[in-house]
Amino acid sequence: HDTRIQDGELADEAAERLVRTIDLILGNYVTKEQLLQEQADATGGEPTPTAGGAAMAAYREREVAAQETEREVLGLVPIVSEVVLRGLRDLQHEQFARHAPRLFPLLCELLVVNSREVRLMVKEVFLQHMTPTVCSESRPAAFSPPARAVTTD
Repeated sequence: HDTRIQDGELADEAAERLVRTIDLILGNYVTKEQLLQEQADATGGEPTPTAGGAAMAAYREREVAAQETEREVLGLVPIVSEVVLRGLRDLQHEQFARHAPRLFPLLCELLVVNSREVRLMVKEVFLQHMTPTVCSESRPAAFSPPARAVTTD
C-alpha cells in the first residue's frame, strides 16, 4: 500500500474514485446476473418437434442470448471478486464506513448471485467492515448464537 495515498491528502479523493468505480462495476454485474436469472426462468424447455419453425427460432434466439449473458457474467466474476471486492475489503475502516450507505445495498444484492466466489468475498467484506460496526467493544467479534433459555414443564 502506498502511504502517500493512504495517509496523504489524496486518500479521500482516491477512495471516492474507487467507490464510484466499484458502484459502476457492481451495478453492472448485478444487472447482468439478474438478467441471466430472468433468462433462465423465461427460456423454459425446448419446444416439441411439432412446434413451428418460429417457435424453434425464438427458442434458439433466447438460448443464444442466455449463453452470451452467462459468458459476460462469468467474465466479470474474477474482476468483481479478486479486484473490486478485495479492494473494498482492504479499505481502511473509516473510508469504508464513509461510503457504506452507498455500498451496502449493492453488497446485499451480491449475496444472492450464483457465484460462490463472489458471495464468499462479500462475506469477507462484511466480516472486515461490518463486524466492528455491529459488535460493540464489550462483545467478542466472532458470532456466537444467544444462549437459549431452558424451560422445564
